[in-house]
Amino acid sequence: MSYFFPHQTRDKKKEETVELFTKYLAVSCDILEDVSRQIIIDTPLLENLIDLPIEEDQVEWTLEQWQSVCVENGYEQVPEEWLNKIEHKGTRETFAEWTKDAARLYQKDGFVISYDKDLSNWWHWYWWNRTVSSWNNRLTLIKDASFNLKFLEWHDDYIYSHEAFLILMGISSDKLDREEFKTWFYETAPQRFIDYPQIEEYGLKQNYTEFDEWKRLKRRFGNDTNDLYFEIDTQDFIKWALNNGVIEQNTAHFRDGRFAPFQESFTEMLHEELLAEKLIKQGKYHHTWIWASTGIAYNYLVRLLALNKTPQSYYENRELENTSWEDMAHYIECGVKNPNNHNTIPTNAVIIEKIVQKLMEDHDNKSSEGFKLPNFY
Repeated sequence: MSYFFPHQTRDKKKEETVELFTKYLAVSCDILEDVSRQIIIDTPLLENLIDLPIEEDQVEWTLEQWQSVCVENGYEQVPEEWLNKIEHKGTRETFAEWTKDAARLYQKDGFVISYDKDLSNWWHWYWWNRTVSSWNNRLTLIKDASFNLKFLEWHDDYIYSHEAFLILMGISSDKLDREEFKTWFYETAPQRFIDYPQIEEYGLKQNYTEFDEWKRLKRRFGNDTNDLYFEIDTQDFIKWALNNGVIEQNTAHFRDGRFAPFQESFTEMLHEELLAEKLIKQGKYHHTWIWASTGIAYNYLVRLLALNKTPQSYYENRELENTSWEDMAHYIECGVKNPNNHNTIPTNAVIIEKIVQKLMEDHDNKSSEGFKLPNFY
């Protein structure tokens, strides 16, 4: 069974998510810029430290490496009693937070640096640098994402919470890097008590758990788990998503707007007029229209439109006799075999003529004085 995003809302929903992710990328770039400026001030030996080779079984430079860089650049270890001599309690507690002993504190010209603080500054910058790269990658992925939800068929046993979350955001996981979005779920900002005013300025949520989409998923499928990353039964999700209009099933009855032969403004008006005169059955505009009159009436409508070159934008570069049977079938299911052979005047000809004249005047803004009728004889 095939599933798709609702045809009528999918473009808008995707645009909203692309716009949202664009904001997250922008705010990440702003924060990275601020963090970069601050680390240059707080970690004056950064240029030397980032050139250090990472030793085997380590993920960051060691205390001994840091001390060597300090000595090479004229820094001296602070005396053991230095910390206790700081009169200001707040300053003393701040330094105490970032050091375990004096071996981790060095000074030069009255400026004190800490091994632990320099490491924290580095990881803080590294995290935001990686975040910018990740948001840029995510934005590219969702821009290129299709509306097809084929992966619900591929993974018919279970999907992951972050994949379900993306579906609620209007994004298909079909060709996305699953790990890229899984990372977003696991990551939390470093130094979580740091205030990032840019996030509030952009009107963004601190993380995905604040999204209404996530709260709905957690409530329906979380099973009281505290995990951020959990499995969801695919069939259970499909049933829930269908009932809530998140996805649709078997959308062969939808028209793909990317290949629509006529302008949407024209077909919306045509649909409204045909419904009003009961020439098509009740149905939504974005569904295939079911013809409710005779094959003769259908033939008459299509011929009148072609004869009067309506819509004008469609017929500008076409020959007069190029009747658009196939293109009209893109919208209307006639239900009559070879409707182009039904060449007689229908009993409701006047109604159809008025519809075409109205389309000429109201849509194409041209006079219907020269209105032409087909000559079947």
